[in-house]
Amino acid sequence: MTPGPTVAALVAREELGLRLVAGADGSRRRAGSVGMVSAVDSTALSPDALLFTGFDLAAAGWRADVLMRRAHEARAAGLVVPANGSLAAPTSALADHLGLPVLETTRDVLAAALAVQECIAAPQVQRAAAVLAAHRDLARRAGSPEDVVAVLSALAGVDVNVQDGSERALAGAPSPPGDGAGLIRVPVTTHATAPAMWVTARLPTTDSERERTVRDLLTAGASALQRWTAIRRVELERDARLRAGLLSELLQLDDEPSGAFRRRILELGWRIDGWHVGYHIRALGTADVVAETTDVVTVLHRHGLDPVVAETVDGWSGWCTSPSPYGIDEVRDLVHRFRQVQRSLAAQLPTSLGLGSAESGPLGMVASIRAAGDAARVAQARPQTGHFLHVDQLGAAQLLLATTRTEAFAPRARDLLRPLREQGGSLVETLLAYLDSGSHVLETAAVLGVHRNTVTARLARISSVLGVDLEDPDTRLALHLACRALSAEQG
Repeated sequence: MTPGPTVAALVAREELGLRLVAGADGSRRRAGSVGMVSAVDSTALSPDALLFTGFDLAAAGWRADVLMRRAHEARAAGLVVPANGSLAAPTSALADHLGLPVLETTRDVLAAALAVQECIAAPQVQRAAAVLAAHRDLARRAGSPEDVVAVLSALAGVDVNVQDGSERALAGAPSPPGDGAGLIRVPVTTHATAPAMWVTARLPTTDSERERTVRDLLTAGASALQRWTAIRRVELERDARLRAGLLSELLQLDDEPSGAFRRRILELGWRIDGWHVGYHIRALGTADVVAETTDVVTVLHRHGLDPVVAETVDGWSGWCTSPSPYGIDEVRDLVHRFRQVQRSLAAQLPTSLGLGSAESGPLGMVASIRAAGDAARVAQARPQTGHFLHVDQLGAAQLLLATTRTEAFAPRARDLLRPLREQGGSLVETLLAYLDSGSHVLETAAVLGVHRNTVTARLARISSVLGVDLEDPDTRLALHLACRALSAEQG
């Protein structure tokens, strides 16, 4: 039960009409409730109760003594009687001996009891009104951390903030440093996990009644945050499924997107025309991709990047877009910014980040994102680079070999050989025959039924179109795997 006001405090309230006539040493007793008693029926005696009676103690004799002893044994706060005259000296002496406050009232006893009860209950009533106001005001809002801080700070009269598990302020001013005195923290629990957020406030002075009020208000705020978190989670998962599904379809493209597909892409605000640089952030270990998306977007924005962001099975993919070709300085700036993003993310959760090359159009964008995913996979094992890699730092062999154990291998093979396929089928056919023959020009010419000089010229053209060195063993292996994957896919 909440401790009530002291008897002395009640006497000091002139509107209550109480006067202390005996037992002054007990005036610091606290009244937690009121009760009505008579000389013969003392069943209403209870601890901390201020007892009211219409019984005339001045003329009661021994019965007054019995009532006062029973009240003392019950640890009552005091006894209030009608002001019908002075107390008998023995009665007054007994009250002083027991330390039981005896008060007189000139008002009707029942009316006086109701007035005192209202006074005792006032803090609880005020606290309930404040909590009701908090629930009402928060119900009118979304219940976000900012909403909770605004509503509770106004009602509590102190600065309130919302913190994460590491005590960093998510909304509201950070709590001033201190030794914990006056600090109130209420957890925001979700599911059966440890609290992800806390609603906190620091009281400048020690006041038990105010502390209870503020704690109840913070609890109301925590409940609002629980609802907001649950609703937000549903919204995030819905949006994430939409983005992830569309990105998955986009990455399967091997031809220009249809008009209907373009419309779906544009409805999300994604741009697929122009020049693009894809990226992939790979979450290492266990991560709640949906829940972390907001933090990832925040980090990207902090470093001056506003790319498309879509959730994937192992992290986040997307791209930056420019209406004109990226210059060398622009690419260098993007590399710098994404490297900073990786450093910032590494402080929050383990990730690797791959950045694709600049490509044009929807298919080029898809190729850049795929290459970025391969680079992120390779970067996972590159702590010396800060787990960041730009595809321009890697050869075709490294990128392709990084995907041979994934479902992305066939699409990556198509991307690698697309420049040759666009030049006509003879170059892909020549490359496959050359690699199947163990890189022998004469045997290749015999298989294809052409002159050796034709083979030599085609190989030079292949090297030029792909930008690779066919003398490099790793490159030949990667291209051979790609040719075989493409051949198997085409039946």
